[in-house]
Amino acid sequence: MLNHSTRVESTFVMQTSPPVRPMNREISKQSDIAGQEGQQGSALIVVVILLTVASMLGNWAFNSAQHSASAAMVTGKQVDATAAADAGLNLAVQTIGGSEPTTLPCGPTAVSGTLGTVPAQASYSVSITYYPVYPPDDSILSCDQLAAGDAIPAAALITSEGTTTSTVYGNEAMQALVQLNPVPGGGFNSAIFANGTLSFSNQATINGQPGQGSNANVYSNQSMTCANNEVIHGSAIVQGTFDATNRCSVDDTVYASGNVAFSNSGTVGGDIKSSRGSISLSNTNIVDGSAIAEGTVSMEDQATVLGNIVQDAVIPDPPYQAFPSFTFSSTDWGAAGFTTLVTDDDCNKNDPVNVYNDISSMSSATSPTVIETSCSIVWSNNSSLVLGSSLAVISTGGFSSMNRLIVSPAGSSPEDLYLVVPSSVTCSGSTGAISFANNTSISPDVHLFLYSPCNVAFSNNQGTFGQVYAGGNVSIANLFSLTYIPMALPSVSGIGNPLAFQTNIVYERQVAPGN
Repeated sequence: MLNHSTRVESTFVMQTSPPVRPMNREISKQSDIAGQEGQQGSALIVVVILLTVASMLGNWAFNSAQHSASAAMVTGKQVDATAAADAGLNLAVQTIGGSEPTTLPCGPTAVSGTLGTVPAQASYSVSITYYPVYPPDDSILSCDQLAAGDAIPAAALITSEGTTTSTVYGNEAMQALVQLNPVPGGGFNSAIFANGTLSFSNQATINGQPGQGSNANVYSNQSMTCANNEVIHGSAIVQGTFDATNRCSVDDTVYASGNVAFSNSGTVGGDIKSSRGSISLSNTNIVDGSAIAEGTVSMEDQATVLGNIVQDAVIPDPPYQAFPSFTFSSTDWGAAGFTTLVTDDDCNKNDPVNVYNDISSMSSATSPTVIETSCSIVWSNNSSLVLGSSLAVISTGGFSSMNRLIVSPAGSSPEDLYLVVPSSVTCSGSTGAISFANNTSISPDVHLFLYSPCNVAFSNNQGTFGQVYAGGNVSIANLFSLTYIPMALPSVSGIGNPLAFQTNIVYERQVAPGN
């Protein structure tokens, strides 16, 4: 056997895939650029939208701010114009109260003036129409009738229009109907008048005339203090400063030339005005009207002014009232119905006939009596004075009571009691003064008029109906009450010739300008 090897050669062939072509780099680059441009375009659109929105918001904010500024300007104009109108209205009421019928402000521009220059000058113009009866009807009194003394008005319609130099918005107007009550007896139209200082120390109440509302006005030609729990149903007019330290309430206006300060829990039903000073309110004081001052108006704690607050104002001083003089005239008193005239200068109570006997005999008097004396009349402890008729005691010495003086009418009819120190008296110590000690009680049916060129003082727990006039100071201590009753004084003005008016505001309202 032939052994041989067979060589078999196998050929292994590797087949490979065709080569892959690389990605086209140019196309990839363009795609990247297109993607970036697309993203940038979207971002640009977003930015444009945001800018548009921002622009719209900016325009809205600008318009809103412009509108708010315009609204603030309009509101400021309204406040200033209303304050001016209110000031003119109050000034007109005060002027009427202190005027004679022939000098009443009257007509379409009866009263005018300005308030201030910051932030814009405010001014007022007041129209006043008078009526012969109250409530008023269609009949109107002309200014010529009043100037000639041919008529005495019973009511007045006052319209005050205020404006400012501001260039926006319009004017504002206030209107009031005022009942007028003529005051007989030479302009004695205050419940209490002090030519010096007027001070209330604790729990005094000054009531208005029955049926006439809050017309019990008090007046001082110097300064006034209202210390604790005092109530004045009227206005307080002061030529100096007004200082209320605790719970002082005034129904109507507080009008002072100097500073006005309420330190605790007071109330004012009308305006507070200071023509040459500032106003400060603290604690829970409430002012229903406006606070107007030449200086500043400051408020602390919970003090509230419901009306307008006007600082840097130009307003007139309070209406000035001179202390009226009194000269005794037996002829005038006789013409007024005082048919019995007695002159007695014997001051000795132990003499058979003396001035004290003359006064005590009034319990059986049947006609009004005048007693003229130089004695200083002193009522001792537990004294009484009974009036069978009206009595006027004219004393150059003055009057005083020691303790517990009781004054009453003998019958059921009211009687008048005049205790007068003539204005010609020179004050020295107690000479010419009038003072009442504790527990003086005067019946509501006795109307008391006190007049002295010197000081008048009430010490404790006293009450009366009538008026008090002092050429010096008036000091009123604890638990005093006075109900205002205007009384005629024959020796001053003559009967039936009113020299002033009591003003009772029936209503006060805001009206459209031009009415």
